Formats: sequence, structure tokens, C-alpha cells
Amino acid sequence: MDIRCNNCGAELHVEDAMTTAECPFCGSASIIERPAGEVDRPSFAIGFVLDRAAAAERMHKWIRKARCFLHINTDFVEQAIEKELRAIYLPSYMLGGMVDIDYIADIGENYQVTETYTDSKGQKHTRTVTKTEWRTLHGQTQEFLPDILVTGSRGVDNDTLELIEPFDYGLLRRYDPRLTVGWNSEIPTRNKEEVVKLAKEEASAKLRDSLKSRMPGDRLGTLNLKTVFSDVTMDLLQVPVWSLRVSRGKGEKPIHLLLNGQTGKCGGKIPLSGWRIALLILAIVAAIGGGLWWLMTWE
Repeated sequence: MDIRCNNCGAELHVEDAMTTAECPFCGSASIIERPAGEVDRPSFAIGFVLDRAAAAERMHKWIRKARCFLHINTDFVEQAIEKELRAIYLPSYMLGGMVDIDYIADIGENYQVTETYTDSKGQKHTRTVTKTEWRTLHGQTQEFLPDILVTGSRGVDNDTLELIEPFDYGLLRRYDPRLTVGWNSEIPTRNKEEVVKLAKEEASAKLRDSLKSRMPGDRLGTLNLKTVFSDVTMDLLQVPVWSLRVSRGKGEKPIHLLLNGQTGKCGGKIPLSGWRIALLILAIVAAIGGGLWWLMTWE
């Protein structure tokens, strides 16, 4: 879409999803006004804590720390940080509500028995063996939805956003367009149905983990949940994110890294080196084995 700079009058072309723009001629920032009802208006926003220099430094450290696991030219990515790293207020939905859960779990209770066995020389010995008795547990519970933040942008998938969470919701402020002036800011490009589906998937995974930790018994087998969501609320937030997208050439998926604009937590989808990870595992196993051998020979 095309807009006119409020300061110098230059004609600017901006992406359809953006809500702010900076004039390349005079440097002034503009808020892109849209007709009422055309898009959701954010309820809250969280401000940036890290500026570009601090964000770049955090991302450089993350890349260097992960270098031995990655199947890419990390020098190329580090050069891209200086050129391509950009800040954006990412449209995200915070969902709340209640969840009614019916669950069926296989619960194992351990018990011990004494067995008699005969060794290769024909001598009899006894040993204590742990066995498990399984039973099926049916139950119901009602839970509040945990903090579920879902991306409202098609440019950022929900798994990647989850890697850099959490944000400090204690610093939420009522949204005012002036808060985002000078920063890139997007409008939601996912529809409500997509957002709710993503939220339910994330909530179900978190609720499953929570239930697992509270199950009785010594062992847990299968755990099946049936969830019913009610009183679901959705608030649109603008959350601060530093984004780096690096093209890897034809036929290769681009690298996309995100960095939390508050905490500096970094994450993203980046190709891993299988053989390097395997070598690291072997080295750890060898170190543990060498340590055990040293202890046994020392004694």
C-alpha cells in the first residue's frame, strides 16, 4: 500500500501488514491509519528493553555457543546479523479461560519379590526383583488455561515464538499507537480460527505435562485427555521481537531466528549437524566411561 509522509510529503510504499513506517527521506515515523473494523486493535503492548546493538550481541553469543551443533556457515549468519536484524512489534494473542478435562491413565505401582535362581555353576542364590502392577485410572478436573501466547502473524510460526517465551506480562501497557512509533509493527494476518486452534494445541500439551507431574503411582503409561474449553477470552498484544531471516539459496529453507526484545532469549529453526551431535554424545559417554574406570582402578 502507498501512504504520504506527514512531515515531508514523500510517497511511501509499505507492506500491507505494517502499521508504522519510517520515511527514508526525512526519517520521520508515521502511523498507518486503517478504517475502523478492518483489523483488530491491540489491547496491550510490551515495550522493547534491548536496542539493536544489545540484541545483535545476544544473537552473536547464541550463534557462537551453538556453533558446534549447526550444519551451516555460521560466519555467514553472523554477517547477516549486522545487516538483516530488524525489530518488530509482533501481533500475538493471549488466551484465557477454563478447561474441563476427562482423562484415562495407566498407573503403575511397583512392588518387590524375592526370587531364587541357579547360576552357571549350579549354585542357588536369591535376589530382589522389582515388578509393576498396572491399573487404569479415570478422572476429571477443571483447570485455568495456562499463559497461552499465540502468534497472530503468518510470518512467525507458533513453535518458534514459544522458543523465546516468556515475556514479562507485568510490564504490559494499554496500547497506544504512539508506543510503536519508530518501530516496525504488524497487524494480525492469521484469522481467529487459526489462532484458537494453535492455542488449544499448545494448551493441551501444557495441561498434559501438568497432569503427568501430578499422577499417583510409581510409573505412568499412556495418558489420554479429552478437553472442553469454555469462557475463552482473546486479547491482542504487541510483543517486542528482534527477527533475523537468512536465505540459504534455491531449494533450501531459510534460517529464521527470533530474539525476545525484553529478555534477550534467542531461538529459531536452524539446521543441525547430525554427525557433530553424535560425536559430542560419544565424547560424553567416553568421558563418563573413563571416569568410572579411573574410580574402579583407583580403589
